[in-house]
Amino acid sequence: MVAIAVGGIAVLGVGTLVGLVVGKRLKTGSWSVPTGNDLIRIDRVEEGGPPRVIYLHRGPITLTGGEDDAALRLSSVVAKAGAHSHAPAARQVTAPERERVVKLRGFRGTTKSWTMITRCVSRLYAPFDVRVTDVEPPPGTPYVMAVIGGRPKDVGHPHRVGGLAPFNGDVVPGAVVFAFADELRNSTRATCEVIAMEVAHAFGLDHVYACPDVMTYLQGCGKKSFRDFEAPCGESKPRPCHGGAATQNSYRRLVEVLGARPAPVPAAARSPASD
Repeated sequence: MVAIAVGGIAVLGVGTLVGLVVGKRLKTGSWSVPTGNDLIRIDRVEEGGPPRVIYLHRGPITLTGGEDDAALRLSSVVAKAGAHSHAPAARQVTAPERERVVKLRGFRGTTKSWTMITRCVSRLYAPFDVRVTDVEPPPGTPYVMAVIGGRPKDVGHPHRVGGLAPFNGDVVPGAVVFAFADELRNSTRATCEVIAMEVAHAFGLDHVYACPDVMTYLQGCGKKSFRDFEAPCGESKPRPCHGGAATQNSYRRLVEVLGARPAPVPAAARSPASD
């Protein structure tokens, strides 16, 4: 089975937890996250090798529901998220094949905020053999695309969530993930950490019950990173990890999937350019 993983923010409805909601102290960098299971089951996608590029998409975009293919703008999240919503979808149109099509407005924060977000995501993924960019890769380059901006209702999701991603415990080739920056009030830190979490879901990582880790819902311990220690999986409490393992080491898991970033070659060791 594959699941859409919801990352980001948590909210209480009439006595009931319905999703993720922005915390009251975004100006301080503190934000709240959910206490319930956020996985929505969808059909498993074909496994494949890991892309080596994480593309952060800033502008408006049109996406069609289907098996994930970032280059073709196909998204399993778009295909499945609206199935749980009974609210009108003003941004949704129906194609002849009855595929869902959605339009998102893109990131509406400042250029300075965008630069801070891209640098933050780059720092979080710096230990691994993957490149973070906000320039779309050329045709034929496999990549994960993080669509940044808008709100979950734009893709037909009924609850207030900070992010969505396809998840099956393995690499989802060509994955399209979402960080709903409008829902996060364009907070640079919150948006960065949601992007990092949702992209990692596309690389097969589960949530962990460990406050300092990017893959957690726990808060109150400062900035997060992919930590090199074993931790139980879980959201509001520990649980077994997807696939049955007792723990997950988020750092080691990404090294296993992506490899460690190669050390730079010293200038003195480089071959001189030929004339």
